Order: sequence, then structure tokens, then C-alpha cells
Amino acid sequence: MTLEQAQSVKTLLVKCQGTIPADLVNPIFNEYKTYVNPNASMPCTCSPKGWNEILAQLKDKVETTLNAAQVL
Repeated sequence: MTLEQAQSVKTLLVKCQGTIPADLVNPIFNEYKTYVNPNASMPCTCSPKGWNEILAQLKDKVETTLNAAQVL
């Protein structure tokens, strides 16, 4: 994940505070598959726990990338 990609994903994540808007379900999941787990299957939209895991892991990946960029 590049710095630009991390910033782009972070912008998506900011829009998902509390719940994921319906129009962001696919983009968020696609980013998750790209950067975190390519073999993931999409959880039911009625499953907050599954989506909370996806958001948490994606957020960790973004923060790790942004923090590493600040060190350089």
C-alpha cells in the first residue's frame, strides 16, 4: 500500500463512522480484499461484527502505512 492509497482508503473510512453507507459497501470491501485479505468473503450487511472487523483491519493497515511514511 502506497501513501497515496492509504490516504484514499482513509478518506473512505472517515465516511464509515458507526455504519457503512450502502454506496460504500463494495468500495470498502474491495479495498479490504486488495490490501488486507484477498480471500475474504463479504459478510452480510446485517452483520455489524463482520464489518467492524473489516473496518478495524483496514484502518490498521492505513495507519501503519501512514506512520511508516512519516518516519521516512
